[in-house]
Amino acid sequence: MGSEISNFPALVRNAQYNARFAWVRLPVIVIVAGFVWRLCGAEIALLWLATMLSAERVSVHLRNRIVSGDPSAAYPHLISLGIMSALWVCFGVLVWNSNTELGRIAACIGLLTTALYGALGGQKDPRPATILAAPRSSHSSCL
Repeated sequence: MGSEISNFPALVRNAQYNARFAWVRLPVIVIVAGFVWRLCGAEIALLWLATMLSAERVSVHLRNRIVSGDPSAAYPHLISLGIMSALWVCFGVLVWNSNTELGRIAACIGLLTTALYGALGGQKDPRPATILAAPRSSHSSCL
C-alpha cells in the first residue's frame, strides 16, 4: 500500500462535502444508542456509543488533515470510515438479536440506511439515487 491515494483531489472534495454535514452525525449516533439501550441494555449501548464516538473523533481529525491537504491521512481516514461502517453493521446485529419486532425493524432500517449512505457517499455516484427516485410501474418485476 502506497503512502498516497491515486485520486487525492476527489478525496479532498469528498471530505469538504462531508464536513458540511458532520453536525448531523452526533444526534443520530445518540438516538441510535438509545435504541441499543432500550433493546440490548445499558452496558452494550454505552460500549457501542463510546466506540462509535471514538471512531467518529478519529475520522473527523483525519478528515480535517485531508481538507488541509495532507495526503498521508488518506488511507487512515478510509480505514476509520470502514470501522464506522462496521459499527453500524454491529448496531444492526445487536438490535436484530433483541428478538423483538422493533429490533428487527430498527435493524433493517439501520442496515439499509448504512448501505444507501455508502452507495451515495464516496464518489457521489448518482446511479443509486436515480434508481430510488425514478418512477416505477406497478407492473415492473424484479430481476
